[in-house]
Amino acid sequence: MAEWMGLSSGWTIIGGAASHIYGGSAGLFAIDPTTGDISEYNGTPGSWTEIGGPGWEFVQSEGHLYGLGVGGGYVAEWNGTPNSWTIVGGAAGNIYGGGDGLIATSPGTGYTGNVWYYNGTPNSWTDIGSSGDDFAVGTNAVYRESYDYLTISQWIGGTTWTPIGPANAQGLTIDAAGPEGLFVTDVSNNQEELRYNGTPGSWTEVGNFSVGADAGAESMTSVYGTEIDQSTGDTIAGVYLWSGSGENWTQIGGPAEDVPTLVELRRWRSPT
Repeated sequence: MAEWMGLSSGWTIIGGAASHIYGGSAGLFAIDPTTGDISEYNGTPGSWTEIGGPGWEFVQSEGHLYGLGVGGGYVAEWNGTPNSWTIVGGAAGNIYGGGDGLIATSPGTGYTGNVWYYNGTPNSWTDIGSSGDDFAVGTNAVYRESYDYLTISQWIGGTTWTPIGPANAQGLTIDAAGPEGLFVTDVSNNQEELRYNGTPGSWTEVGNFSVGADAGAESMTSVYGTEIDQSTGDTIAGVYLWSGSGENWTQIGGPAEDVPTLVELRRWRSPT
């Protein structure tokens, strides 16, 4: 594992092999590729502390780390000390976290399930509407991708969702949501990368990538993109930093297995 230190300093190795990494408001965490155990990065290269056993997936929200148990049987919150977790919800299909909270989808229900918003108290959840193919929790917003990949909607309260576009898209995937906004790829239109401007139907093209590339990560002030190696179909061939305007991207790294730790690390450093 390596940490991006900015254009002038490049990358610093901070840990060994990991099957997955999670970065966000609660810190940096990595999954042991052999045991599946999760460890927390202590802020010094090579210094990690094991905090729990295997989980199906992990997310972060507002300084909290949540895990979905193996098999999706329960949702748990890490209490901040090694191997101390509190169950906060029952079975779920997937969990999503971000600046606007934690949500979970109903387990194993396909197109008919609902999505639930965590109220901050163990086992207190609110039904906020029907499920979708994918979700993203941004800053003061929750987004849903429809099962037909044609529409992105924003939750506005209760069980009400408002379609926000983009118009004429024929295949959408959510890439990242955070302080810099919502980014999606129109996979039917030459991998066009779009940024939501905050008004339904208003989007700006910020990139036009080869197949398999997207803006896949977001920090407090920056957006990062990845390009997939077409020979493997799933390995990251390069990591890119968006300039913040137009379609200007700078390559900052080569092949990688995972880049979500670039998303929202509290220890994020300016790229300049």
